[in-house]
Amino acid sequence: VGRNLSAVPLFATQLPQSEHATYEAMAVTDKQLRLFSYKALRAYPLVVNSHQAKDVALANWRGNAVRALLVIGLVLLAGFWLTRRLLAAMRQQEEAAQALCLSASVFEHTQEGILITDAAQHVISVNRAFTQITGYASEEVIGRTPALFKSGRHDAAFYVSMWQSLAD
Repeated sequence: VGRNLSAVPLFATQLPQSEHATYEAMAVTDKQLRLFSYKALRAYPLVVNSHQAKDVALANWRGNAVRALLVIGLVLLAGFWLTRRLLAAMRQQEEAAQALCLSASVFEHTQEGILITDAAQHVISVNRAFTQITGYASEEVIGRTPALFKSGRHDAAFYVSMWQSLAD
């Protein structure tokens, strides 16, 4: 090439260390920062050397890195949001469980007789006061309808009103 290249990083520092490598250096020809890759050929007194401007060589990598960081950021945000939602749901569930325990305690310890029916008006639960007041054991009542308690002392309008209240 008509020039002495012995001071160029390839010949001065790289080749003495390894027959092939990639390194970063300022190009002698245009003074741009470039990425160089080389391989010394054992069978010939040649070194294959290739280089490209660092910005050009890393452009795709940088674009991919930015996209990867955006995806990671979105995943982290989604994870944070889901964690908050999960913790809020767990708090609500805990509060509901505490309220249910309180309701069960009130149901069981009140002095009023209480029976609970499902939508088909079958008894699904009675409290202790109910069994004490009526004399019926819970096993005798559960699964049956409140018609079991018809005393015959009330007129038809009373029962129509009672059944409508139960249905509502």
